[in-house]
Amino acid sequence: MTRFATPLLQVTPAAETEGRHLALHGELDLATTPILVESIASAEIEGDPVVALDLTDLEFVDASGLKAILNAHRRAIRSGRAGIALLNPSSDVHRLLTLTAIDLTVEVRDLVGPAAA
Repeated sequence: MTRFATPLLQVTPAAETEGRHLALHGELDLATTPILVESIASAEIEGDPVVALDLTDLEFVDASGLKAILNAHRRAIRSGRAGIALLNPSSDVHRLLTLTAIDLTVEVRDLVGPAAA
């Protein structure tokens, strides 16, 4: 029996008027970062750029996940967009973003209610 039958990260896309939001559910680490990278790449190929990552249900993120977020943010800026916003991080994830100074580079927004509102 496989120990981890279900991926520890689920990425759910939602089209918005200004681009695509991706909601992350679970854990973003070395094993699951390729799932996020592939989701962002697919959106870019389809011409529907990712403008925000909803972190409401993200329980954990490690350095590889942070690197993937920063790389996507930099690609967005290089292509002339404003970058990627991070929405509703938990207190633990927000603390990590502050400790690593990523919150000085990437916009972090705490929204009231669902991110789609």
